[in-house]
Amino acid sequence: MMRLLNMLLIALICFTGCAPATYEDGVKAYDEGHYADAISILRSFANKGLAEAQYKIGLMYQYGRGVNQDYAQAVKWISLAAEQGNIDAQFNIGFMYKNGQGVVQDNAQAFRWYKLAAEQGDAVASSNIGFMYANGIGVMQDNAQALAWYKLAAEQGDASAPSKIALMYLNGEGVKQDFISAYIWMHIDATNGNANAVEARDLVAKKLTKQQVLTAQKLAKACQANNYKHC
Repeated sequence: MMRLLNMLLIALICFTGCAPATYEDGVKAYDEGHYADAISILRSFANKGLAEAQYKIGLMYQYGRGVNQDYAQAVKWISLAAEQGNIDAQFNIGFMYKNGQGVVQDNAQAFRWYKLAAEQGDAVASSNIGFMYANGIGVMQDNAQALAWYKLAAEQGDASAPSKIALMYLNGEGVKQDFISAYIWMHIDATNGNANAVEARDLVAKKLTKQQVLTAQKLAKACQANNYKHC
């Protein structure tokens, strides 16, 4: 009985003076895993066109957080956010097209959305664009474009990009075969903590003179110091 009275009192207080839930309240509920509360709060903001709320609603449908998993609803909400320029939504809708998640699998659409995210600075999207150019997925195969996008991905901080660039120089894909450049990028990859790159770098070193190795190491250091620009 007392609990019922307390609930009625709270309801009365809120009716007369509780502030409406804010977007920040919805984000806090989402971050704390209270997804049912989050979707209840965020839906009103999503309906009003707030891209960030639309994206979070989409994520909840995509992963079944607070609602039954529903890829079609996920695509609906994530697309709305992506069309407004939300970078995370653009990447995610690219992923959904690439994997046929809630939509008919479509590499061209995946490429389109990844490219939009990449142009806004998403490093993984840039790396994905490089891979799609390298393998002719959703776009005409173009190794020169692949190399350019991998280099952009490196600038943006993608940890996998240096090894991909190194392989292109090693094999002469999209660029003239260049063991010094291959060594530079393998050395960068190794100093970034990739243990596998150490062995690959040392094998390439056997194709170079000692002076070339020293030069390549200096160039790699300069490349890293300049955030991989003009390498």
